[in-house]
Amino acid sequence: MAAPHLATISSITTYPIKGLAGQTHEAITVTKGGLLPGDRAYALSSGTKASLAAMGNEWLKKAHFLQMMKFEDLAALDLSFDPDSTHLRLSDKQADELLFEGALNNDKDAAILCAAMADYLDLESVPRLFHLADGGMTDTKTPYVAFGNTASISDFAQKTGLDDDERRFRLNVMMTGMPPLAEVGLIGKTLEIGTAAFEVCEPVGRCAAIEVDPQSAERRTGLVQALQDAYGTTDMGVFAKVVKAGYFKQGDEVRLA
Repeated sequence: MAAPHLATISSITTYPIKGLAGQTHEAITVTKGGLLPGDRAYALSSGTKASLAAMGNEWLKKAHFLQMMKFEDLAALDLSFDPDSTHLRLSDKQADELLFEGALNNDKDAAILCAAMADYLDLESVPRLFHLADGGMTDTKTPYVAFGNTASISDFAQKTGLDDDERRFRLNVMMTGMPPLAEVGLIGKTLEIGTAAFEVCEPVGRCAAIEVDPQSAERRTGLVQALQDAYGTTDMGVFAKVVKAGYFKQGDEVRLA
């Protein structure tokens, strides 16, 4: 007997540079114990002592990097990234102008990017570009994939008068077809998607980054508290680890193992 159909994959997103816009994928291949390929592979330091002392190829906590939680103007940047060539194109969608174009594996280009970001955000010091060839600068050191439920995002948007925009929560894999908050009930279970399998481990705790509108880059304070008021928790989404390597795509069914 086939396992019950729980949901359908509606979108797959990676975030090549921590704190910046994501890229969607029609399909993706995952390895056991890994992130989605290229997810948060790069990050820009925030100028903390730890980020200044680090080698640039090691995992640090999110406070050491530029992120929307503190810099809402990051949401105004559109991103296009080719992981094979490391070619990055950053444009300011509000001003409709190019901010940077170059290859991140080129030291000169990387230095130009860091200087451009310092100028764009009016930083006191120029950030450093961090890169993890194996893994990513995710919020947890454990290489989790973040899953979300479109109905949960829609329910919160309706309760708070927000636009129904899943990008606000910066999740990797969105599922549709479940009731609001049904994803929490998947913790401890294993999901089969395409030829891959994921063990759902814990909820995703939210920070003030969700207060930044991903389209307008405007900040609306109090949304973390609004989560608490609406649901009795500041969580939204669930973390899962890849327990079976494989391939999956938009439109695939999500089933219990």
